[in-house]
Amino acid sequence: MTIRASGHADIAAIQAVYDAAIAHQRARGLHVWEGVDAEALAKEVAEGTHYGLWKDGTLCAVFGICYHDPIIWDELEQGDALYLHRIAIIPDYMGKGLFGEIVAWSAAHARQHHRTRLRMDTWAINTKIVSYYENRGFRTIGQKLTPAHPDLPKQNHDLLVTLLEMTLEE
Repeated sequence: MTIRASGHADIAAIQAVYDAAIAHQRARGLHVWEGVDAEALAKEVAEGTHYGLWKDGTLCAVFGICYHDPIIWDELEQGDALYLHRIAIIPDYMGKGLFGEIVAWSAAHARQHHRTRLRMDTWAINTKIVSYYENRGFRTIGQKLTPAHPDLPKQNHDLLVTLLEMTLEE
């Protein structure tokens, strides 16, 4: 498996991963985005903050990172965390340890950037995914209603999210 920064040429494949993950979750009756903000995705790719996990030439998972997230984390933003956003795994690769690979890579990347925490947020109404993340080392910090802020992708506006955090070992 290889994790690398996404490039402009990857955008169609990235969108296909998001579309497949959304369709899979919708079929299971879960709350899902209506789609992914294409403009925000292109910006993440251009800024080098969007990544893909590749296996045998297949883009299996995608995610974004950022080094500051005051819009969602407010006063808890202290410059000491790496934030994971919009993690999606294609259905054929769900349950095969890819989330753990993303977390391991992200933890190493965070340490390289002198960060002591990984943080993420997810739909508060989806208690199964919250429990999944908690069972993989994250702890719930609280909940927040996201604003309709122009710097947030449109699919992240006005959502009640659970805030999750993992403290990194030295």
